[in-house]
Amino acid sequence: MNEEKNSASLLAELVDDFSLMAKKVLANETLFHSLVEKSSESLLIVGKAHGEILYANAAAEKLFYTAPGELVGQMFGHPIREGEISEIDVVHSSRRKTTAELHVTPLEWDGEAAWLLSLRTTVERHHLKNTLHKNTDRLNALINASPLAIVAVDMSGCVTLWNQSASRTFGWSEVDVLGQPLPLMPAPGGKESLQDLIEQALHGEVLYGRELTGQQRNDGSALDLQLWTSPLHNSQEITHGAMIFAVDITERKRTENQLLNIAGIDVLTGLANRSQFRERLRQAIERVKQGDQPPFAVMHLGLDRFKAINQSMGHAMGDQLLREAARRLSSTLYDTDLLARTGGDEFSILLRDIRHVRDGARIAQRLLDSVAASILTDGGELYPTASIGIAVYQQDGTDADSLLHNADTAMQRAKERGGGTSQFYTEGLDLRAREQLAMESDLHHAYERGEFKLFYQPQVNPANGLIMGVEALLRWFHPEQGSISPAQFIPLAERSGMIIPIGEWVLRTACAQAQEWVQAGVSPVRVAVNLSARQLEHPQFISSVADALRESGLDPAMLELELTESMLVKNTEDIVAVMLTLKKMGLQLSLDDFGTGYSALSYLARLPLDTLKIDQSFVRGIGQNQTNNSLSIAIIALARSLGLKTIAEGVETWEQAEFLVANSCDEIQGYFFSHPLPAEECTTLLTAGSIFPSPLQQVLPAVWRHQRQRGSMPGLALAH
Repeated sequence: MNEEKNSASLLAELVDDFSLMAKKVLANETLFHSLVEKSSESLLIVGKAHGEILYANAAAEKLFYTAPGELVGQMFGHPIREGEISEIDVVHSSRRKTTAELHVTPLEWDGEAAWLLSLRTTVERHHLKNTLHKNTDRLNALINASPLAIVAVDMSGCVTLWNQSASRTFGWSEVDVLGQPLPLMPAPGGKESLQDLIEQALHGEVLYGRELTGQQRNDGSALDLQLWTSPLHNSQEITHGAMIFAVDITERKRTENQLLNIAGIDVLTGLANRSQFRERLRQAIERVKQGDQPPFAVMHLGLDRFKAINQSMGHAMGDQLLREAARRLSSTLYDTDLLARTGGDEFSILLRDIRHVRDGARIAQRLLDSVAASILTDGGELYPTASIGIAVYQQDGTDADSLLHNADTAMQRAKERGGGTSQFYTEGLDLRAREQLAMESDLHHAYERGEFKLFYQPQVNPANGLIMGVEALLRWFHPEQGSISPAQFIPLAERSGMIIPIGEWVLRTACAQAQEWVQAGVSPVRVAVNLSARQLEHPQFISSVADALRESGLDPAMLELELTESMLVKNTEDIVAVMLTLKKMGLQLSLDDFGTGYSALSYLARLPLDTLKIDQSFVRGIGQNQTNNSLSIAIIALARSLGLKTIAEGVETWEQAEFLVANSCDEIQGYFFSHPLPAEECTTLLTAGSIFPSPLQQVLPAVWRHQRQRGSMPGLALAH
């Protein structure tokens, strides 16, 4: 009886499906005739208003034994009850009767309310029932023979289908689970359960081959699964359950993990493990010995209070924290560095190309900051911290064992200091790194607090004592340490990237000061601004120069930008393109520290330069040896042959000045004339006026000798 009832229910669902399909295709005449007209179902469309037959397909005409088109226009003559399945007697023209099952579906036909009637005879029902029984038997055989665990649940999550593979996979029999919720529980460390994924399927989500690890069988053993899930829908597209297909991949995962371990991979994080890290460290040491790799450092990082987190929040949370820490550390390091998980809560890092101790300290701080960002958990927010120990090759060890041991020792010291910090193994290195890190931090604050100031050093024509230009020199006045040498903070600004905003400030300030002198009535003098390689390579550099000129109103011809020879060693073509753009803007360009670089002289003819600056290392040796004298003369001659002006920097003595005057150096800069001056004092100097008659080309050396005998310095005059 139950079997008969189930078959009837299935038949009803099939009819519902067909009726739904008919509704969707009636609007398309071609589709209607291909699907409905040729259907084996006896189908009639009857108008609600009068009960006449509006349409009959070929199967219906055959059922009533009528000619094609004969049924249309006749009265149906039988009760029609929406939402019910009834039986009627179909009387043929031969007076024979056939009992048929009537299904009714309301629809609209040519703008008129109508019914779609589906008629199925007893013979057809028995044939369909037998077909369904056969298909059901085949389906059941297929489900039970499948190597996949196949499970179906209703909307309440109770099991409605459970095949033999499901019993073998999960350990519960069909009798145990049918009509009951799934009895599975996640194993320790598993963050998601099968119930979670079924709940997602009941809400319409489809999964294809999702791996679910950390489950448990009935006997408590570990179970890893690969899953496919899909919601089940009825004829009205309403979800009434979910289907799950599962494959047991426990052995496969165990084998994969063993292979990963053999290959040197940590299973939990996917990072290198301790054995691979040691081997890669050993290789790095060999390459350094052969001169193929720059110096490096080893870092050892341990999460602070990890044991307490594991005990209070569970191993699952501990594993999540380790995976997240691995992700954050990886994203902070360069691809050339190596990160490995070498202990329960510990990571080791091979940090390549550490040329300065501050680089290691800076990277360590970035790693600490990345770990310290909060993590959202079910219990709220977690704020992890870490400690880092740093050992530098060769100072702290020349083999893998000593470097790893000393980095670990340094990490323990960092933990003893309260955690959340880094520590070099060598105390002297640690102190120096902290000083440099503090200076880097102060450098950021110096820019924000306005601790920078520009000083200006005159550039003088030695033939007549006139000031032709000034070089803008950056000074930093620390509120606690006082004046800090540019030799200390400029390289730091370069490495940290602060040189970009600082350099823009210098440009704007120098241009504004030069224009202020013009507006004060001082005859125009060039203002020279030094550039760094990072500034010149910055994509917004040209626009920043244009902005400084526009904001100040300074004539571009009064701005000189100083490049160093070392800038031209790399990316010469790009640098030349930038220089050509600057020249088109009307600026002057000079090459600073000429003669100290490593490039060939042939590039000089290609560069759009105005001035060569003779480096003070040559000037300092003038009068002391013939080599320096010859080099200085050669640079002046080279510049003249290329149509360039020369400026000698670092001039401090009478001998140097006299030599440069005698060899036709165009301008002189150095303590011999003036130290760098703040803007106020430089303004006074520029407005003081000339103390020498002009021209003095011939008498100046004699005047200087007379001044030297008196022990006084020559005066300065304003360029006209």
